[in-house]
Amino acid sequence: MKSDFFLRHWKMLEQNINVLNDHERKTGKLLFNSLNKLSADDRQALKEKYYDSTVYSKFDKARGIYLSVIPVKDEVAASKGNVSLEEFRENKNRAIKRLEAIMDEVSQAIKNNEQYIYMELKGYYVKGFGSESTAKFSFSHTDLVLSPSFDEAYTFNADNKAERAIVESLENCGFERRLLDRNW
Repeated sequence: MKSDFFLRHWKMLEQNINVLNDHERKTGKLLFNSLNKLSADDRQALKEKYYDSTVYSKFDKARGIYLSVIPVKDEVAASKGNVSLEEFRENKNRAIKRLEAIMDEVSQAIKNNEQYIYMELKGYYVKGFGSESTAKFSFSHTDLVLSPSFDEAYTFNADNKAERAIVESLENCGFERRLLDRNW
């Protein structure tokens, strides 16, 4: 995964957290979870190149925000950090390589996590379906068993066609999808 796109948006994603669209939230989720796994030295090298830039680009008139930055030139970042150009580039390239490997792992973890969801309506979670609980996927809405406890919530597999149909039916009744892992 190429990290340059994400790193150019790093500053914008952080500064405009309250006005991000869904795509930008997903971008931020991947980037920030990946940056957190980098060493402080690697993060600093990337910060000097991307986050510390004061040259903004791609202005969104509707929201009144810039969407990205133009990275600081390597020569300028090396000079600010009192290191040679060669040393800065080595550190930056090593950090980028590590970040891209981490982003691949985090992306897969997020994808796997989003495969499993639960359904919630006003603080109540789908626990099961009628007397057969979760064993039966043919149900009427009167057969739903709800619970106020997240721990008892039924986990839907979004990759399963029958379960996806039930999720869509529940959404039409006002239920909302929730990710299984709230830490993402």
